[in-house]
Amino acid sequence: MVDIQSIKNQFSLIEVAQRYVQLIAKGSEYRSLCPFHDDHNPSCQYFEGDNGTWVFFCQACGAGKGGGDVIDFVSLIENVDLKKACEIIQGNKMPELGHAPPRKVKPSKKSKWIPVMPVPDDAPPYDPKKTYNPNRDQVDSYQPDLISEYLDAEGRLLCYVIRQDVPNTDRKITPTITYCKGPKGEHRWCSRRMDPPTPLLGLDLLAQKPNNGVLLVSGEKCWEVARKHFPALIPVTWIGGDRTVEQVDISPLKGRYICYMPDRDQSGQFAMLSLYNRIERE
Repeated sequence: MVDIQSIKNQFSLIEVAQRYVQLIAKGSEYRSLCPFHDDHNPSCQYFEGDNGTWVFFCQACGAGKGGGDVIDFVSLIENVDLKKACEIIQGNKMPELGHAPPRKVKPSKKSKWIPVMPVPDDAPPYDPKKTYNPNRDQVDSYQPDLISEYLDAEGRLLCYVIRQDVPNTDRKITPTITYCKGPKGEHRWCSRRMDPPTPLLGLDLLAQKPNNGVLLVSGEKCWEVARKHFPALIPVTWIGGDRTVEQVDISPLKGRYICYMPDRDQSGQFAMLSLYNRIERE
């Protein structure tokens, strides 16, 4: 019988992962080009969970979305089941350090799936358990803690952003879900962000109340809190977090009275300052 917990305790995810990928230290975590999809920016993150176990996940393709551990990593990268992954780890049948094989990933099919916005009236309802992932050409099942509807100024649905917390960590997965047309003319709900410029959350409210002040916050969860506790202001946020502020269409905010409420960390403050400069000074 395989003692899975013993393997997790004995073998470090970081030591194992660096046999396959080049890790980049970033503060208290690591990143790499994701070995599970055609990645060109380091989107796979490795970090310590609340229970002390190191986990990984890729924000772009969703690999490790439940908090992937060292066994999950080897299982995915070697394309084997969990039992075989344990045998590879215990038998030290992994690449030697510095001799990782070239990344062999299929070219992404993402670009062949084109978001349709606004979503047609005859589109089927979105089912998080049947979300097509064009990066990995597979169907992912999500159990979101929050689903946010992005509407245009006329109240028509543009996309969803879902939030799913990663167990035993302070991390979350927040894929953008769009209704896409595929290469053969088929239509599916996909974890696929639209090309920039990306829309704001709250466009319908901005149109309904052209004279109200705006409360600009970071993230859909903060947006829900702001809507509840500051009814006189219109809450607004954007897709993708701190790293995507340059991709947001800020034109609907020009000329509005805005209260800027950044996250407390340095990244959040710089992101909000960037938005302030774009809105108020450009």
